[in-house]
Amino acid sequence: MLLQRIPPHPHPRADLEQYPTPAPIAADLVYQALAAGDIQGKRVLDLGCGTGVLAMAAALAGAEEVVGVDIDVKSLQIAEEAARSLGLPPDLPGWRIGKVDEARIKADTVLMNPPFGAQKRHADQPFHVTALACAPVVYTLVNGETADWTERFYVGCGARVTARWTYRFVLPAQFWWHDKPREHIEVAALRAVRAG
Repeated sequence: MLLQRIPPHPHPRADLEQYPTPAPIAADLVYQALAAGDIQGKRVLDLGCGTGVLAMAAALAGAEEVVGVDIDVKSLQIAEEAARSLGLPPDLPGWRIGKVDEARIKADTVLMNPPFGAQKRHADQPFHVTALACAPVVYTLVNGETADWTERFYVGCGARVTARWTYRFVLPAQFWWHDKPREHIEVAALRAVRAG
């Protein structure tokens, strides 16, 4: 319920595929990570954090340290204000502006909902590569249609996918070309573990 209080971006950019992660999905993803021992007392990184729903979910679930990284200043301003309104400590989560592929923040676990590549083909690849460079465990949401490809990509990077499940994701109409009030798509969640 707390996560549902995080506001969406008021002016999302299509080129960044700034769709909000639904609060129930964020809560369940973090619960799955918590149950696997990947959140409580851990250093957690949210790559492409947007308005911070995954980062705040991790903080609320007992992560020791959480950092959200995004290229969009407005997203981080919204995230910071939302974190304070939820009563989180001033430094939890921490927020950093920057390109995901330049983020070199050591963590125990990465949580992310990267672009699906609808606007720019393979826009998600830098997220996956950076996630594996930053942490030994990665939780990512991907378009259900590309889940097999993404799993092969992780294996090709020397990781193994230890869990996979699906969600029904509601995308609200927020860009001029959307002709329906909302679209439902299947989204896959993957847990990948870096070799070594």
